[in-house]
Amino acid sequence: MSKKILVVDDDKNIIQLQKVLFTKHGFDVVTASNGVEAIEIAVREIPDIVVLDIDMPGKDGYATLLEMRSYKELRDIPVIILSALSDDIYHNISSSLGTVYHLDKPFSPDELLMKVKEIISSKGG
Repeated sequence: MSKKILVVDDDKNIIQLQKVLFTKHGFDVVTASNGVEAIEIAVREIPDIVVLDIDMPGKDGYATLLEMRSYKELRDIPVIILSALSDDIYHNISSSLGTVYHLDKPFSPDELLMKVKEIISSKGG
């Protein structure tokens, strides 16, 4: 059974790039362009992993992550932050909120794919 990835970003090009990358490697991909939509989709789809941008209009990535953690069924889903906010403070916040990785934009698709595979395989997938 394919593993499901939820990609959350307000940049349509970043979403499309990840969708192509992950689909090509056998993952099911669902996408959201903002935090509110991400929560709705996560509750409905229960993804195996989430790739989440921070800087989005409305509900930012950190607020989205905190709300996701309030749902029992979403609490343990690994989250990778993929963001142009690359200062150490953002890496520290991401880590303190329990994300498994913080990857800076611009990013290497190969590095992102490798991290996703590594995290999913460590979950027993």
